[in-house]
Amino acid sequence: ADSGVLSQTDENGEFPQETPGELGERGQVKSFGKIWGVTRQVLLAGGIDWLQQANDLGRAAARTIGAELVAYLESNPTMIDTNALYDAVNHLNITPTAGAPSAATIREVYTTLGNQTDRSSANPTKLNLQPGVLLVPADLAFDALTLRNAAWPPGIQGGDDLGLSVVSDSRLDGSAWYSFTRPGTGPGLCVLGIDPGSSDPYAVKRPSIEPVIQLMDAAQDPGWADAEFWKITLDFAIACLDWRTTTRTATA
Repeated sequence: ADSGVLSQTDENGEFPQETPGELGERGQVKSFGKIWGVTRQVLLAGGIDWLQQANDLGRAAARTIGAELVAYLESNPTMIDTNALYDAVNHLNITPTAGAPSAATIREVYTTLGNQTDRSSANPTKLNLQPGVLLVPADLAFDALTLRNAAWPPGIQGGDDLGLSVVSDSRLDGSAWYSFTRPGTGPGLCVLGIDPGSSDPYAVKRPSIEPVIQLMDAAQDPGWADAEFWKITLDFAIACLDWRTTTRTATA
């Protein structure tokens, strides 16, 4: 929920009272992991590069988050208002023209985000949202980067702060691409993780999600009595907290 802009106090200095609405979207925490083991004979032979294995596990964790994020967007999940995240009629966050990033389609992104308004005010106020990140399939990355660099040439003072960041992902399927508002302009797409350092089992931390890598006790499984094995676990949820902070292009 939000309140658009603040209200002016009256001549007595009284503040208008407003009841906040439903806070809205939630995500379900999912758990991921893998156990990796090695026998004593392999260890003695020096056949394992432990540092490389740890790096590989870390990269696997990062790929897991990326894959789940793409799956979340492409599933176009149902929001708390019973409409799909990307909905041209109810959420007004699908740009009208399908196709690769171009001056025309990026202009539509600016217009679509700029027209989003406050939900709780009796007189809706435009939120003045602007895109900060474009997420595109890998085969559209060159188009997006070419346009981005033409509008905000690399090295121009302030260009990185005012321009668009382009992120490409080969796991995106199809021709649709996405935009997200600049950080700090409103609650948007979030990756939330359980905070293992908190006494509250439901405490979340963001945006840093850290995999937990543990050396396991062989006594937990007699079958591994002559080996060492490691377990990596990763717990996180993905949720778009406000559908007004993102757009998707129309599909052909």
